[in-house]
Amino acid sequence: MLPSYPESIPNLPNTYRNDLIRSLKVGAILRTLVPPVEAAARRAHRTYTKLKSEKTLRRLILAVSSILVLSVGFSQDDEGAPPTTNLEQMRTLAQRIASRAASVQSDAKDSVRACVLVLPRETSWYVERAIWDGLKQQRFLPSGADSNCIIRFELGLSDARVEYQNIRRESFFGAKVVDRLVSLSLDAKMIMQRGEGDPRVSSLLLADSIRDVIELSDVQRVENPALPITKGRLPDEGFFSNIAEPLVLIGSIAVAVLLLFSVRS
Repeated sequence: MLPSYPESIPNLPNTYRNDLIRSLKVGAILRTLVPPVEAAARRAHRTYTKLKSEKTLRRLILAVSSILVLSVGFSQDDEGAPPTTNLEQMRTLAQRIASRAASVQSDAKDSVRACVLVLPRETSWYVERAIWDGLKQQRFLPSGADSNCIIRFELGLSDARVEYQNIRRESFFGAKVVDRLVSLSLDAKMIMQRGEGDPRVSSLLLADSIRDVIELSDVQRVENPALPITKGRLPDEGFFSNIAEPLVLIGSIAVAVLLLFSVRS
């Protein structure tokens, strides 16, 4: 309701009196419009705040979901060809070491027959063929130790071992992996007989290793139960792998579910 005004205001000319009445009426009309405008502004602000909050929550849900999805994707991408066995790794090392040892004597342009003795015979049989292959790479023709040769190689298996280190999970849903270190060393003696003089003898200790990462579930698959030398001791799993990691995973899922229901409500 607009207030009523007297028809005349004392001590004012008619012009000023009419202007004053009009101003008072306009002011009264404006006062009646302020509360609805303020209420509409408050509603608009609440709506904007709610929409902004929902948008932030949606971004958080999207971020958490993306992390979980990427973790699953990376764990699936890691699946490939089965790892080589520990015995195959040792044979690769034996071949590389034998090739290096033979390169010291590999000064002939044509293939040279060489007698090869791998010791101890009882435990080194599983790398003997790999050693012969390594000598062939340096243009030698290996033969038995009892043959008559100008060059003779005696290679003794000094050490061979498998070590596992650092059990971990590379993603939330990925399989557990472990570092594998396969190492092998050979005592190499090379004897060259030229004419009637004393033979020339060279001795050296050569070692090599291969380091890679395999899944923890593949450990039994890469080991050979008949050869203890192909087995290694697994390290203890750390605190994060046993306790903290499952808690982080459960917490991430719980946050995603909570945010989803917060937006719906």
